[in-house]
Amino acid sequence: MVGMKGLFGERFCLQTNLKPEFVIGILRDHVGKLHRQRGDGGFDLAPLFDRITVKEEGSFVLWPTSQFSRNSFRPIWKCELEGGETGSRLKVKAKAPGFVLVGWLIWISGIMRISYPVLRLEGTKNIFSVIGIWGLICLFPLLSLLGFWLPEREARIGLQRILGGTFIDSK
Repeated sequence: MVGMKGLFGERFCLQTNLKPEFVIGILRDHVGKLHRQRGDGGFDLAPLFDRITVKEEGSFVLWPTSQFSRNSFRPIWKCELEGGETGSRLKVKAKAPGFVLVGWLIWISGIMRISYPVLRLEGTKNIFSVIGIWGLICLFPLLSLLGFWLPEREARIGLQRILGGTFIDSK
């Protein structure tokens, strides 16, 4: 898949043979809440997106669902749909919610505020305290990145499946 991966987002472009009005219709058909199927313990064919907001002609915002229904870090997709003679081109810019960066800053500053006196008393002689502090600093950012990338990847694969398109260079 061709795209640009970043720390807090990704850009990709999907080319499909469907006309823009059909693409919007298909996307609307896949909007809803994720629900569990009773019986075999698996998930049924749940919608890919929590909601869709159409901003203007050819521009809309999608919120992909997550198998972890309470995932606050899941991406927000800002989409542009362009029609052409052979179908449509869907340009997607995936972004993390803004509060994630704020959460990172609060977490790291809190750990640094707690760890400064410990390092000042013990110094860097005790390697376990240094490793522990760096581990705590990295814990929240790594978990939030996983909470972003996994649903984003899952929704991207689902988008290709429902629209039957191919990923192309987004330039």
